[in-house]
Amino acid sequence: MTQLKPLFIFGTRPECIKFAPIILEAKLKRISYTICFTGQHREMVEPMLNLFEIKPDYDLNIMKQGQSLNDIQLEIVSQMKPILDKEKPSHVFVQG
Repeated sequence: MTQLKPLFIFGTRPECIKFAPIILEAKLKRISYTICFTGQHREMVEPMLNLFEIKPDYDLNIMKQGQSLNDIQLEIVSQMKPILDKEKPSHVFVQG
């Protein structure tokens, strides 16, 4: 039987709020999980992370001046490969 080891990926305040109950439940049940914050809306997400006492394991810090949605997507995908290789999650949950 494969051990449950989810990876949660989010970047905006609504995404963080939606994942918070799931992450808190995983913490309560002592499920090993990984959190990856893309950094899309840092100034709005950080208060939510503090409120729910959630600490991302990874911060992609993807936002740069003048980038397109395509640039954002490419940056996230390229930064995710090493994380996926290292963490080897059983499941990947993405909001967005």
